[in-house]
Amino acid sequence: MKNLSIVLWYLFRFTLINIIIAVTALFIAFLKNIIESQNIFILQFPFQLYMTVLFLVNLIYIIGNLFEAIHVKLWDRKIKAKEFEIQFFKVSLIMILIVYLIGVAMYFVNNF
Repeated sequence: MKNLSIVLWYLFRFTLINIIIAVTALFIAFLKNIIESQNIFILQFPFQLYMTVLFLVNLIYIIGNLFEAIHVKLWDRKIKAKEFEIQFFKVSLIMILIVYLIGVAMYFVNNF
C-alpha cells in the first residue's frame, strides 16, 4: 500500500508540473497578444518555448529522481522518496521560471 501511495504521489507531482508548464505557456501567449495588439481571440502559442521547457523540466524531474533512487539503493540507505522528490520538484519549478524568462527576454530582444 505504501508503494502505491508513492507512485500516486509521483504521478500527481508529475502531472502538476506539466499543468504548470502548459498554463504558463498559455499565459505567455496571452501576454504576447496584449503586447502586440492583435486579434485577442487568436492566441499564438509559443510552441518552441513550450516544448523546450517540457523536455528540460521533465528530464530533470524524471532522471533526477531515478538517479537519486539508484544512488540511495546502492548505498543501502532507506529510500525516503518524498524527501528527495521535493528537492527535484523545487528545481523543476526554478527551471520552468528560468527557461520561460530566457524565452521572454529573447522575444523582446528580437522584436523591439
